[in-house]
Amino acid sequence: MEKFQHTFGRLLAAAAFVGGAVASAPSSGLTITVNGTCSASVSGSNVTINCDATTPPPETPPPTTPPPTTPPPQTGSIACSGIPGISRTIVLPVSWQTTIGTGFTTSKAGSLSPGTAAVFVVDIPAGASSRGTQGSFRISPSNANGYNTRILSVSDRPCDYSRSLGTASVVQGQDVRVYFTVGGHATDKYGRMITTIADLTPGNRYYFTVVNQYSVGGANSCMSSACDINYGLTPGT
Repeated sequence: MEKFQHTFGRLLAAAAFVGGAVASAPSSGLTITVNGTCSASVSGSNVTINCDATTPPPETPPPTTPPPTTPPPQTGSIACSGIPGISRTIVLPVSWQTTIGTGFTTSKAGSLSPGTAAVFVVDIPAGASSRGTQGSFRISPSNANGYNTRILSVSDRPCDYSRSLGTASVVQGQDVRVYFTVGGHATDKYGRMITTIADLTPGNRYYFTVVNQYSVGGANSCMSSACDINYGLTPGT
């Protein structure tokens, strides 16, 4: 508070002051006006005027954007539009251990409608090894609309059906799984490596791609608005 004290002559001794009002000294006809947040008091021949320092109004905080009520579909930057008949792609990251039938479904990522590819992204932990045993990635219908033919592949590239990791790296059916090993091929009873099954390298990223088609780039096999699937990964490590 800034305090101003002014001493006037006895002429003002009878003057009265009211904050924000006008008061007159009857012996002199003098009028003193006190404005704003000031107040005044008279004591003998002293007139004291007190004024509060002007305080700027508080700043208005910027408006906040409420968080979305549901997470947006994970579409990512992967697009399988190079496959004939595919115009939309949904991308789903998958943990190294994901049990099928426990709520993991494409319906939570925007649905697997006709003309849609689903790409499941898996990062193999560094140092992981299946020691010759087989892991698998499995898909199955989420509901009655999902009982249709679909094609599943595993590759080090998304949307890839070239069988570059082995002839068994692409499978077809309604409820299917693709098998793999980690850190070294399995061997048969004669000790020969089984190279038809994909062998995944620890520390690398792989992609499991699904399309609802009778053949890759062929006719659509989903006759509903959505043919969603459940999915799960059993690492075998």
